[in-house]
Amino acid sequence: MCLGCSQRDFLHGYVVLNNGDTLGGLVKDRKDGFSSRLLNPIIFKGENGRKKFRPDAIQAYHRGGFDFHSIPFSQGNDLLGLSRINIGQRQFLKVYITDYLSLYESEWKDGNSSNFSGTYYLKREDEVQFTVVSLLGFRKKMAGYFDDASEISSSIVEKDYKFRDLFELVSDYNQWYREQE
Repeated sequence: MCLGCSQRDFLHGYVVLNNGDTLGGLVKDRKDGFSSRLLNPIIFKGENGRKKFRPDAIQAYHRGGFDFHSIPFSQGNDLLGLSRINIGQRQFLKVYITDYLSLYESEWKDGNSSNFSGTYYLKREDEVQFTVVSLLGFRKKMAGYFDDASEISSSIVEKDYKFRDLFELVSDYNQWYREQE
């Protein structure tokens, strides 16, 4: 049993400061509820005591086997009315895949329940904006997003890839991209 792990919601992890230094210790995630969506600070307990870190104060943190990056963006719509993320205030995003095409998720707890909700985002290395992935209109939006990989785009239209296959879709696209180089 680890010392300090019994404290509610603290797990072993680390934070990466903006200067690149990494501090190991215990990390408590953001608060529950709507207000926690992306802005509340994490709490870090290390050798030098307890400290709160907002997204603009650190590059990343690791907690419970997952990485969270501090990324500048805010919600918005592009000219076609598609929901996209624009450069803006730094916020924490959970990182699932980092590659040419990366997969992120904003994450928060639903009200009084213990269930997490979130929104997925895609971003290619050469893109400035994040693209929101939603269940509503998934085939149409994602077939267009992946139109550079015609086989993958066709597979989305043919329902070989569904929303629940998002992780596989991103991995397959990254493999396709590497084969094009």
